[in-house]
Amino acid sequence: MPRLHIRRLTAIVILFLLASLFCQSAFGQTVDSSRSFASKLDPDKELIVVWKEPQKAKRSSAAIASARETAIAPHISLLRTGSTEEAKQMMQQLSANPDVDFVEPNKKIYISEANRTAIPDDPYYRKQWSLPVMHVPEAWNLLQPARKSVVVAVIDTGVDPSHPDLAGRIMDGKDYVSHSELPLDQNGHGTHVAGIIAARTDNGIGIAGLAGKTDVMILPLKVLDKDGVGSVANEIQAIYDAVEMGADVINLSLGDDEPSRAEREAIRYAKDHDVIVVAAAGNQAAAVEYPAAYPEAIAVGASDANDQPASFSNYGDKLDVLAPGVRILSTVPDQVTPGGYETLNGTSMATPAVSALAALLKSQAPERSSGEIEEIIKQSTVDIGPPGWDIYSGYGRIDFALALQNLQDGQTPTPKPTAYTITRLKDDPALFHQLLATYSSEELLVRTADGSLHTWAELLSEPGVMAGLLTDSGTVIEINQ
Repeated sequence: MPRLHIRRLTAIVILFLLASLFCQSAFGQTVDSSRSFASKLDPDKELIVVWKEPQKAKRSSAAIASARETAIAPHISLLRTGSTEEAKQMMQQLSANPDVDFVEPNKKIYISEANRTAIPDDPYYRKQWSLPVMHVPEAWNLLQPARKSVVVAVIDTGVDPSHPDLAGRIMDGKDYVSHSELPLDQNGHGTHVAGIIAARTDNGIGIAGLAGKTDVMILPLKVLDKDGVGSVANEIQAIYDAVEMGADVINLSLGDDEPSRAEREAIRYAKDHDVIVVAAAGNQAAAVEYPAAYPEAIAVGASDANDQPASFSNYGDKLDVLAPGVRILSTVPDQVTPGGYETLNGTSMATPAVSALAALLKSQAPERSSGEIEEIIKQSTVDIGPPGWDIYSGYGRIDFALALQNLQDGQTPTPKPTAYTITRLKDDPALFHQLLATYSSEELLVRTADGSLHTWAELLSEPGVMAGLLTDSGTVIEINQ
C-alpha cells in the first residue's frame, strides 16, 4: 500500500479512537506512608564529629572525655552522651575545637516503604508485571558473557542468607545495629530489596531477579532495626565500609527529609572511588528526601502499572528517574511472611531496579566510569511525562534493553525519546499525530502490556485489535530506529 494511503487510513483510525483515549482515567491509590518510631535508638544524645585529619580523631578536647566515642570512619567519630542537654553543650564546645571540621547531631533514618500487601505462597514469574514493562527479558538476550563479577551493597535491614531464592548470592556482611555475627533481617525490607536485584533466575522456584543469570553478589550491611529505623551514623559507616569491601553499586532504600553534611561526604567518598550510589526518593508525595537529594546519588521515584508516577512517589528538581514500585513481588524471610515472598509498594522497590540495571551495565563494561553508567541509565529511559526531564518523572522510566543497547553501541546517548506510553499520547494528541506524520507504518511499533510487538502496518488491517491496544494503558508506541 502506498505510504500516502497508509497515512490517510491511519488518520481516519486515529480520529475514530481518540475519543476513547480521552475517556481513560488516571490511576490512583491511597498509600499508608506512616513510619514506626518504636525504636530503642536514641540519636538525640549522639553527635557525629568530622575531624580535619584522621590523626585528629582522638580525644583532643576535654569535652569528649565524658562521652563514649566510636570511630565510624578514619576521620569521623560518633559520640554518645548521657543526655540531650549534654549533647548540645558538647556540640558547642566541639564546634570551637580547631581540630574539628564540623559536628552535627545524629539522626534517625527510615526504610522508604509505602505499604505491604499479602500474596499467595506460590508466586511465579508471571506475577512480576514490571519485568516486561522495563524490557528486562529482552535485555537478558543482549547480554554478552560478563566481564566482571559485580557487588551491590544493600544498606538496609539486613538480608536473609538462608532464603532459597538467594542461595549463593549473599556475601558476608556486617550488622551495625546489634553487632551480631550475621546481618540477619528481622523486618523483611532488606531481603525484599536484595531479591529484586539478585533472586536466582531460572531455578524453578520463586521469582526472577532483575540481574538474571549475571554474576551479581549482594553485600548486606544492616543499619536499620526490626522496625525499619536506624541512625545516619550507622549508614555513614556502612557507606565507607561498602567502598572498602569492594562494592560497585550502593543501594540506599532509606532516607529522611533533613540533610547531613557527614552523610553527603560519605556519598562523595563513594563517588570518588567510582561507586554508583542509588537512593530512594521517598513516599510522601513531597520533595525528594536525603540521601537521594544529593547530586552524587541517583534519585529514584516509583512508577505504577499504568506507567505513570505513583501517587505516593516524591518529586522535584532532584528527581532523576522512575522505576516500577507498585505491587512488586520479591523475597522476604519466611519468619516475616510464611512462604518467603511478599508484594510491597514504595520507592524502596523502585530503587533496586535501578541498582540492578547499574550492576548489569558494570558487568558488561567494567571500564565505564560510574558517571558514564549513570548517564546511560538516565538517557535510556521511556519518557512518560512531559517531553524531556520533568519534576514528576525525571528523565523517565528506566528501560533495561535500551540501556544495554546504548552501552553496546559504545557511546553515552544524548536525550532522545524512543518510546511513548499510550497514557502520554492520550494527554498529548498533537504528539501522537506528529509521530504518525514523521514515521512510516513500518517504523512505528506497538508493544503490548505482555511484551509482544506489532508494527503499525500490521494493525491497520485489524482496527478492532488496534482499538483495544490504543485504549490499554499498558501499550507502548516505539520507534524502530
